[in-house]
Amino acid sequence: DDRPHYVLLETLRAFGRDRLTDCGEQPAAAAALGKYALHVAEQAAAGMETSAGELPAARSLDAEEATLHQALTWAIGQNSATALLLAVALAPWWQLRGRYAAGYELLRAAAEHDEGRGDTWCAAQIWLGELAAGPTDEMVRLAHFTAARDALAARAPSPLLVRARNGRAGCLRNLGRLSESAEEISQALSIARGLGDPAGEAHALYWRAAVTYYTGDCLKALTLLAQAHQMNSAAIPARTERRCSIGMATVLADIGDYARAREHCVQALASAQQVGDMRDHGGCLARLTEIALRTGSLPEARAHLSEAIQLAGRTGYRDLLRDCLDHCGYLCAVAQRWAEAITLWSALAASQQASGILDVPQDAQRRSPLVRAAPSACWAA
Repeated sequence: DDRPHYVLLETLRAFGRDRLTDCGEQPAAAAALGKYALHVAEQAAAGMETSAGELPAARSLDAEEATLHQALTWAIGQNSATALLLAVALAPWWQLRGRYAAGYELLRAAAEHDEGRGDTWCAAQIWLGELAAGPTDEMVRLAHFTAARDALAARAPSPLLVRARNGRAGCLRNLGRLSESAEEISQALSIARGLGDPAGEAHALYWRAAVTYYTGDCLKALTLLAQAHQMNSAAIPARTERRCSIGMATVLADIGDYARAREHCVQALASAQQVGDMRDHGGCLARLTEIALRTGSLPEARAHLSEAIQLAGRTGYRDLLRDCLDHCGYLCAVAQRWAEAITLWSALAASQQASGILDVPQDAQRRSPLVRAAPSACWAA
Protein backbone atom coordinates (compact mmCIF):
# COMPACT_ATOMS: atom_id res chain seq x y z
CA ASP A 1 0.00 0.00 0.00
CA ASP A 2 1.57 3.27 -1.13
CA ARG A 3 -0.92 5.49 0.70
CA PRO A 4 1.19 6.02 3.87
CA HIS A 5 4.08 7.19 1.68
CA TYR A 6 1.74 9.49 -0.25
CA VAL A 7 0.35 10.98 2.96
CA LEU A 8 3.87 11.52 4.29
CA LEU A 9 4.95 13.29 1.11
CA GLU A 10 1.87 15.51 1.15
CA THR A 11 2.54 16.35 4.79
CA LEU A 12 6.11 17.33 3.97
CA ARG A 13 4.96 19.43 1.00
CA ALA A 14 2.39 21.23 3.16
CA PHE A 15 5.01 21.86 5.82
CA GLY A 16 7.39 23.31 3.21
CA ARG A 17 4.69 25.54 1.74
CA ASP A 18 3.76 26.84 5.19
CA ARG A 19 7.37 27.70 6.01
CA LEU A 20 7.79 29.51 2.66
CA THR A 21 4.60 31.45 3.29
CA ASP A 22 5.65 32.37 6.81
CA CYS A 23 8.95 33.70 5.48
CA GLY A 24 7.29 35.56 2.62
CA GLU A 25 9.26 33.49 0.09
CA GLN A 26 6.39 31.58 -1.52
CA PRO A 27 6.00 33.84 -4.61
CA ALA A 28 9.72 33.77 -5.38
CA ALA A 29 9.89 29.99 -4.89
CA ALA A 30 6.89 29.45 -7.19
CA ALA A 31 8.43 31.67 -9.84
CA ALA A 32 11.71 29.78 -9.61
CA LEU A 33 9.85 26.49 -9.94
CA GLY A 34 8.06 27.81 -13.01
CA LYS A 35 11.36 28.84 -14.59
CA TYR A 36 12.87 25.42 -13.90
CA ALA A 37 9.81 23.60 -15.26
CA LEU A 38 9.86 25.66 -18.44
CA HIS A 39 13.53 24.86 -19.01
CA VAL A 40 12.91 21.12 -18.58
CA ALA A 41 9.79 21.13 -20.77
CA GLU A 42 11.31 23.13 -23.62
CA GLN A 43 14.40 20.91 -23.73
CA ALA A 44 12.18 17.83 -23.86
CA ALA A 45 9.87 19.34 -26.49
CA ALA A 46 12.87 19.92 -28.76
CA GLY A 47 13.96 16.32 -28.24
CA MET A 48 10.53 14.98 -29.11
CA GLU A 49 10.74 16.61 -32.54
CA THR A 50 13.56 14.21 -33.49
CA SER A 51 13.53 10.46 -33.94
CA ALA A 52 16.38 9.68 -31.55
CA GLY A 53 15.38 12.21 -28.90
CA GLU A 54 11.76 11.17 -28.38
CA LEU A 55 12.29 8.42 -25.81
CA PRO A 56 14.74 10.22 -23.46
CA ALA A 57 12.63 13.39 -23.71
CA ALA A 58 9.44 11.56 -22.78
CA ARG A 59 11.14 9.83 -19.87
CA SER A 60 12.51 13.11 -18.53
CA LEU A 61 8.99 14.58 -18.51
CA ASP A 62 7.56 11.46 -16.87
CA ALA A 63 10.12 11.84 -14.07
CA GLU A 64 9.21 15.50 -13.52
CA GLU A 65 5.44 15.14 -13.93
CA ALA A 66 4.42 16.40 -10.48
CA THR A 67 6.76 19.40 -10.68
CA LEU A 68 5.67 20.31 -14.21
CA HIS A 69 1.97 20.30 -13.44
CA GLN A 70 2.43 22.14 -10.15
CA ALA A 71 4.36 24.84 -12.01
CA LEU A 72 1.74 25.02 -14.76
CA THR A 73 -1.09 25.38 -12.24
CA TRP A 74 0.75 28.28 -10.59
CA ALA A 75 1.62 29.92 -13.93
CA ILE A 76 -1.94 29.82 -15.25
CA GLY A 77 -3.04 31.88 -12.28
CA GLN A 78 0.01 34.12 -11.86
CA ASN A 79 2.14 34.38 -15.03
CA SER A 80 0.27 33.98 -18.31
CA ALA A 81 3.40 34.23 -20.49
CA THR A 82 5.13 31.37 -18.65
CA ALA A 83 1.88 29.38 -18.62
CA LEU A 84 1.51 29.55 -22.40
CA LEU A 85 5.14 28.65 -23.10
CA LEU A 86 5.02 25.77 -20.61
CA ALA A 87 1.71 24.37 -21.89
CA VAL A 88 2.91 24.47 -25.51
CA ALA A 89 6.11 22.66 -24.54
CA LEU A 90 4.12 19.98 -22.69
CA ALA A 91 1.56 19.45 -25.46
CA PRO A 92 3.56 16.82 -27.44
CA TRP A 93 4.00 14.81 -24.24
CA TRP A 94 0.30 15.02 -23.38
CA GLN A 95 -0.50 13.72 -26.85
CA LEU A 96 2.05 10.92 -26.53
CA ARG A 97 0.54 9.79 -23.24
CA GLY A 98 -3.02 9.95 -24.56
CA ARG A 99 -4.06 12.83 -22.30
CA TYR A 100 -6.17 14.54 -24.93
CA ALA A 101 -9.00 15.96 -22.84
CA ALA A 102 -6.88 17.07 -19.88
CA GLY A 103 -4.14 18.49 -22.11
CA TYR A 104 -6.64 20.34 -24.26
CA GLU A 105 -8.22 22.04 -21.24
CA LEU A 106 -4.88 23.02 -19.70
CA LEU A 107 -3.57 24.43 -22.97
CA ARG A 108 -6.80 26.29 -23.64
CA ALA A 109 -6.66 27.82 -20.15
CA ALA A 110 -3.05 28.90 -20.74
CA ALA A 111 -3.84 30.42 -24.15
CA GLU A 112 -7.09 32.24 -23.39
CA HIS A 113 -5.44 35.37 -21.94
CA ASP A 114 -2.97 35.81 -24.82
CA GLU A 115 -4.36 38.19 -27.44
CA GLY A 116 -1.03 38.95 -29.12
CA ARG A 117 -1.37 36.30 -31.85
CA GLY A 118 2.41 35.76 -31.74
CA ASP A 119 4.23 32.57 -32.67
CA THR A 120 3.65 30.98 -29.27
CA TRP A 121 -0.09 31.62 -29.52
CA CYS A 122 -0.06 30.11 -33.02
CA ALA A 123 1.82 27.06 -31.75
CA ALA A 124 -0.81 26.75 -29.01
CA GLN A 125 -3.59 26.77 -31.61
CA ILE A 126 -1.84 24.05 -33.59
CA TRP A 127 -1.47 21.86 -30.52
CA LEU A 128 -5.06 22.55 -29.49
CA GLY A 129 -6.04 21.22 -32.90
CA GLU A 130 -3.97 18.10 -32.28
CA LEU A 131 -5.28 17.52 -28.75
CA ALA A 132 -8.88 18.16 -29.80
CA ALA A 133 -8.80 14.80 -31.59
CA GLY A 134 -9.98 13.32 -28.31
CA PRO A 135 -12.65 15.52 -26.74
CA THR A 136 -14.17 17.55 -29.61
CA ASP A 137 -15.43 17.29 -33.19
CA GLU A 138 -13.57 17.92 -36.44
CA MET A 139 -14.89 21.46 -36.95
CA VAL A 140 -13.39 22.54 -33.61
CA ARG A 141 -10.04 21.10 -34.67
CA LEU A 142 -10.28 22.85 -38.02
CA ALA A 143 -11.01 26.19 -36.31
CA HIS A 144 -7.80 25.94 -34.25
CA PHE A 145 -5.62 25.13 -37.26
CA THR A 146 -7.31 27.87 -39.30
CA ALA A 147 -6.71 30.47 -36.60
CA ALA A 148 -3.00 29.62 -36.63
CA ARG A 149 -2.85 29.54 -40.44
CA ASP A 150 -4.54 32.92 -40.79
CA ALA A 151 -2.24 34.57 -38.24
CA LEU A 152 0.91 33.07 -39.77
CA ALA A 153 0.01 33.60 -43.43
CA ALA A 154 0.70 37.34 -43.18
CA ARG A 155 4.26 36.70 -41.97
CA ALA A 156 7.37 35.20 -43.52
CA PRO A 157 7.04 31.47 -44.34
CA SER A 158 7.86 29.26 -41.37
CA PRO A 159 7.70 25.64 -40.19
CA LEU A 160 4.78 26.71 -37.96
CA LEU A 161 2.83 27.77 -41.05
CA VAL A 162 3.59 24.38 -42.63
CA ARG A 163 2.24 22.63 -39.53
CA ALA A 164 -0.90 24.76 -39.51
CA ARG A 165 -1.58 24.00 -43.18
CA ASN A 166 -0.91 20.29 -42.64
CA GLY A 167 -3.32 20.31 -39.71
CA ARG A 168 -6.00 21.95 -41.84
CA ALA A 169 -5.34 19.46 -44.63
CA GLY A 170 -5.97 16.53 -42.29
CA CYS A 171 -9.22 17.98 -40.97
CA LEU A 172 -10.49 18.86 -44.45
CA ARG A 173 -9.73 15.35 -45.64
CA ASN A 174 -11.62 13.85 -42.71
CA LEU A 175 -14.56 16.13 -43.52
CA GLY A 176 -14.58 14.96 -47.13
CA ARG A 177 -13.47 18.33 -48.52
CA LEU A 178 -10.77 16.71 -50.62
CA SER A 179 -10.05 19.52 -53.09
CA GLU A 180 -9.53 22.02 -50.27
CA SER A 181 -7.33 19.50 -48.46
CA ALA A 182 -5.23 18.97 -51.59
CA GLU A 183 -4.72 22.73 -51.95
CA GLU A 184 -3.52 23.07 -48.36
CA ILE A 185 -1.14 20.14 -48.88
CA SER A 186 0.30 21.74 -52.02
CA GLN A 187 0.91 24.96 -50.13
CA ALA A 188 2.47 23.11 -47.18
CA LEU A 189 4.76 21.09 -49.46
CA SER A 190 5.89 24.16 -51.37
CA ILE A 191 6.71 26.10 -48.20
CA ALA A 192 8.39 23.13 -46.50
CA ARG A 193 10.64 22.46 -49.49
CA GLY A 194 11.49 26.14 -49.79
CA LEU A 195 12.46 26.27 -46.13
CA GLY A 196 14.31 22.95 -46.11
CA ASP A 197 11.82 21.64 -43.51
CA PRO A 198 11.94 17.81 -43.81
CA ALA A 199 9.50 17.24 -40.95
CA GLY A 200 6.89 19.48 -42.57
CA GLU A 201 7.51 17.91 -45.97
CA ALA A 202 7.13 14.35 -44.65
CA HIS A 203 3.89 15.29 -42.88
CA ALA A 204 2.51 16.89 -46.05
CA LEU A 205 3.40 13.79 -48.07
CA TYR A 206 1.55 11.70 -45.49
CA TRP A 207 -1.60 13.77 -45.94
CA ARG A 208 -1.26 13.79 -49.73
CA ALA A 209 -1.14 10.00 -49.57
CA ALA A 210 -4.24 10.00 -47.35
CA VAL A 211 -6.20 12.12 -49.84
CA THR A 212 -4.97 9.93 -52.69
CA TYR A 213 -6.08 6.82 -50.79
CA TYR A 214 -9.56 8.31 -50.38
CA THR A 215 -9.80 8.61 -54.17
CA GLY A 216 -8.92 4.92 -54.56
CA ASP A 217 -5.41 5.23 -55.98
CA CYS A 218 -3.61 2.84 -53.62
CA LEU A 219 -0.40 2.53 -55.63
CA LYS A 220 0.15 6.29 -55.73
CA ALA A 221 -0.64 6.52 -52.01
CA LEU A 222 2.00 3.86 -51.32
CA THR A 223 4.56 5.77 -53.40
CA LEU A 224 3.90 8.98 -51.46
CA LEU A 225 4.12 7.22 -48.10
CA ALA A 226 7.36 5.55 -49.14
CA GLN A 227 8.79 8.96 -50.07
CA ALA A 228 7.92 10.32 -46.63
CA HIS A 229 9.24 7.20 -44.89
CA GLN A 230 12.57 7.32 -46.71
CA MET A 231 13.39 10.90 -45.76
CA ASN A 232 16.18 11.66 -43.28
CA SER A 233 14.72 10.16 -40.09
CA ALA A 234 17.08 12.14 -37.85
CA ALA A 235 15.20 15.33 -38.75
CA ILE A 236 11.69 13.88 -38.57
CA PRO A 237 9.65 13.23 -35.39
CA ALA A 238 9.32 9.54 -34.63
CA ARG A 239 5.54 9.97 -34.52
CA THR A 240 5.56 10.98 -38.20
CA GLU A 241 7.56 7.88 -39.09
CA ARG A 242 5.12 5.68 -37.16
CA ARG A 243 2.09 7.20 -38.84
CA CYS A 244 3.63 6.69 -42.26
CA SER A 245 4.19 3.03 -41.36
CA ILE A 246 0.59 2.71 -40.17
CA GLY A 247 -0.57 4.38 -43.38
CA MET A 248 1.45 1.93 -45.46
CA ALA A 249 -0.05 -0.98 -43.51
CA THR A 250 -3.54 0.35 -44.23
CA VAL A 251 -2.95 0.64 -47.98
CA LEU A 252 -1.06 -2.67 -48.26
CA ALA A 253 -3.90 -4.47 -46.49
CA ASP A 254 -6.33 -2.89 -48.93
CA ILE A 255 -4.49 -4.39 -51.91
CA GLY A 256 -4.14 -7.77 -50.23
CA ASP A 257 -0.44 -7.66 -49.32
CA TYR A 258 -1.07 -8.76 -45.76
CA ALA A 259 2.47 -9.93 -44.99
CA ARG A 260 4.02 -6.53 -45.74
CA ALA A 261 1.11 -4.75 -44.05
CA ARG A 262 1.70 -6.73 -40.87
CA GLU A 263 5.45 -6.09 -41.07
CA HIS A 264 4.96 -2.31 -41.18
CA CYS A 265 2.42 -2.50 -38.38
CA VAL A 266 4.61 -4.61 -36.10
CA GLN A 267 7.53 -2.24 -36.67
CA ALA A 268 5.43 0.81 -35.78
CA LEU A 269 3.91 -1.00 -32.80
CA ALA A 270 7.36 -1.76 -31.36
CA SER A 271 8.31 1.91 -31.64
CA ALA A 272 5.02 3.05 -30.07
CA GLN A 273 5.30 0.60 -27.19
CA GLN A 274 8.91 1.54 -26.48
CA VAL A 275 8.12 5.23 -26.08
CA GLY A 276 4.60 4.79 -24.70
CA ASP A 277 2.75 6.46 -27.58
CA MET A 278 -0.87 5.65 -26.79
CA ARG A 279 -2.29 7.00 -30.06
CA ASP A 280 0.01 5.07 -32.38
CA HIS A 281 -0.17 1.98 -30.17
CA GLY A 282 -3.92 2.02 -30.65
CA GLY A 283 -3.62 2.73 -34.37
CA CYS A 284 -1.34 -0.27 -34.84
CA LEU A 285 -3.71 -2.52 -32.89
CA ALA A 286 -6.62 -1.38 -35.05
CA ARG A 287 -4.71 -2.17 -38.25
CA LEU A 288 -3.54 -5.55 -36.90
CA THR A 289 -7.15 -6.35 -36.01
CA GLU A 290 -8.21 -5.51 -39.55
CA ILE A 291 -5.46 -7.67 -41.07
CA ALA A 292 -6.39 -10.58 -38.80
CA LEU A 293 -10.07 -10.24 -39.74
CA ARG A 294 -9.27 -10.26 -43.44
CA THR A 295 -7.02 -13.31 -43.15
CA GLY A 296 -9.49 -15.23 -41.00
CA SER A 297 -7.34 -15.20 -37.85
CA LEU A 298 -10.25 -14.54 -35.51
CA PRO A 299 -8.54 -15.31 -32.16
CA GLU A 300 -5.75 -12.88 -33.11
CA ALA A 301 -8.32 -10.28 -34.16
CA ARG A 302 -10.15 -10.59 -30.84
CA ALA A 303 -6.93 -10.25 -28.85
CA HIS A 304 -5.80 -7.11 -30.71
CA LEU A 305 -9.29 -5.62 -30.58
CA SER A 306 -9.64 -6.21 -26.84
CA GLU A 307 -6.40 -4.32 -26.20
CA ALA A 308 -7.42 -1.54 -28.58
CA ILE A 309 -10.74 -1.10 -26.77
CA GLN A 310 -8.92 -0.73 -23.46
CA LEU A 311 -6.64 1.94 -24.95
CA ALA A 312 -9.60 3.76 -26.47
CA GLY A 313 -11.30 3.81 -23.09
CA ARG A 314 -8.18 5.23 -21.40
CA THR A 315 -7.47 7.96 -23.94
CA GLY A 316 -10.89 8.83 -25.38
CA TYR A 317 -9.26 9.08 -28.81
CA ARG A 318 -12.24 9.15 -31.15
CA ASP A 319 -10.63 7.70 -34.27
CA LEU A 320 -9.62 4.61 -32.32
CA LEU A 321 -13.08 4.34 -30.76
CA ARG A 322 -14.61 4.38 -34.24
CA ASP A 323 -12.18 1.73 -35.48
CA CYS A 324 -13.12 -0.46 -32.53
CA LEU A 325 -16.84 -0.10 -33.29
CA ASP A 326 -16.21 -1.05 -36.91
CA HIS A 327 -14.12 -4.11 -36.08
CA CYS A 328 -16.58 -5.28 -33.41
CA GLY A 329 -19.26 -5.10 -36.09
CA TYR A 330 -17.22 -7.35 -38.38
CA LEU A 331 -16.63 -9.88 -35.60
CA CYS A 332 -20.36 -9.99 -34.92
CA ALA A 333 -21.09 -10.41 -38.63
CA VAL A 334 -18.63 -13.32 -38.86
CA ALA A 335 -20.49 -14.94 -35.95
CA GLN A 336 -23.81 -14.16 -37.73
CA ARG A 337 -24.91 -12.00 -34.83
CA TRP A 338 -26.52 -9.62 -37.28
CA ALA A 339 -28.51 -7.49 -34.84
CA GLU A 340 -25.37 -6.69 -32.85
CA ALA A 341 -23.40 -5.97 -36.03
CA ILE A 342 -26.01 -3.54 -37.33
CA THR A 343 -26.24 -1.84 -33.92
CA LEU A 344 -22.47 -1.34 -33.80
CA TRP A 345 -22.28 0.00 -37.36
CA SER A 346 -25.20 2.32 -36.64
CA ALA A 347 -23.30 3.65 -33.63
CA LEU A 348 -20.26 4.13 -35.87
CA ALA A 349 -22.33 6.08 -38.41
CA ALA A 350 -23.81 8.25 -35.63
CA SER A 351 -20.34 9.01 -34.26
CA GLN A 352 -19.07 9.95 -37.71
CA GLN A 353 -22.06 12.18 -38.33
CA ALA A 354 -21.73 13.88 -34.95
CA SER A 355 -18.06 14.66 -35.61
CA GLY A 356 -18.56 15.56 -39.26
CA ILE A 357 -16.26 12.71 -40.34
CA LEU A 358 -16.54 11.22 -43.82
CA ASP A 359 -16.60 7.42 -43.88
CA VAL A 360 -13.56 6.04 -45.70
CA PRO A 361 -14.92 4.91 -49.11
CA GLN A 362 -13.06 1.59 -48.99
CA ASP A 363 -14.47 0.84 -45.52
CA ALA A 364 -18.01 1.67 -46.63
CA GLN A 365 -17.65 -0.60 -49.68
CA ARG A 366 -16.48 -3.54 -47.57
CA ARG A 367 -19.25 -3.03 -45.04
CA SER A 368 -22.07 -2.51 -47.55
CA PRO A 369 -22.66 -6.14 -48.64
CA LEU A 370 -22.83 -7.28 -45.03
CA VAL A 371 -25.26 -4.51 -44.12
CA ARG A 372 -27.48 -5.48 -47.07
CA ALA A 373 -27.27 -9.16 -46.17
CA ALA A 374 -28.14 -8.65 -42.52
CA PRO A 375 -31.93 -8.17 -42.77
CA SER A 376 -32.41 -11.32 -44.86
CA ALA A 377 -30.19 -13.32 -42.54
CA CYS A 378 -32.10 -12.09 -39.52
CA TRP A 379 -35.39 -12.94 -41.22
CA ALA A 380 -34.17 -16.46 -42.06
CA ALA A 381 -33.15 -16.99 -38.47
